[in-house]
Amino acid sequence: MYIEECEDQGIVLHSKDPALLADVTLNTIYNFLIKKMLVSDRQSGAKLINQQLGGPSKLQNSAMMCYEEFNRLFCKGMFKFALINTINGLQD
Repeated sequence: MYIEECEDQGIVLHSKDPALLADVTLNTIYNFLIKKMLVSDRQSGAKLINQQLGGPSKLQNSAMMCYEEFNRLFCKGMFKFALINTINGLQD
């Protein structure tokens, strides 16, 4: 991905290593959450971020989300989903 494309998508590159890649704007995160149908609108996205991370004021940069914060936001949900599937599988 070219740097210009990243900047257009609200991503600030820090490295060529994807694990250290970027800070992502909250608007990009909100759009991602809506696109993946995890939330219905930006207000719901903000509520999710607030529940999972303590809100934008708890981020390293209140307008951006770093790789670690992004992982914290989504890993908790993925583990919860996996646990629910495992429990449902055991009940069947």
